[in-house]
Amino acid sequence: MNINDLTIFKTIYEEHIINKASKKLGYAKSNITARFHAIEEECNTNLFVRNYTGVTPTKNGEIFYGFVVTTLSKLDSLKQSFSNKRAKLLTSELLLKHLVMSSQLISIKSTKITCVKTSSINPELNKNYYSLVVRFKKLNRPDHVLKSVHELSTSFLCGNYVAI
Repeated sequence: MNINDLTIFKTIYEEHIINKASKKLGYAKSNITARFHAIEEECNTNLFVRNYTGVTPTKNGEIFYGFVVTTLSKLDSLKQSFSNKRAKLLTSELLLKHLVMSSQLISIKSTKITCVKTSSINPELNKNYYSLVVRFKKLNRPDHVLKSVHELSTSFLCGNYVAI
């Protein structure tokens, strides 16, 4: 088993369909299937149950997914520390100004910032690893740990509209 196999497993797990995973990774479906079977053989267990709608992870598949996500995350962190790159932040458009300007929690100089719509945060996390994710809702992923919770002050302006 190699690192690429872990990425293949993670993608199959997240897509639930081998054909979708093969397209996302740019491999032939037969190659993905062969690697998937090799992983199961090496682990000596079934990680997925195939059905007419795709694949469903077994209990061992759930456990293996947690291992894979943690391993890939740690590997990316290690690579980043070797290359001395800036931290990678993923946040929503709505929070960016607050993070950089108002609260000064994030430095533009020391952080590579990716800003997406709030609804696009989860899909973006499936494509790339980020060392820091700032969002409105708690993130339930084994590769990220909640570090802190902050309150965000809001104001709503109300008034009457007068047409002239």
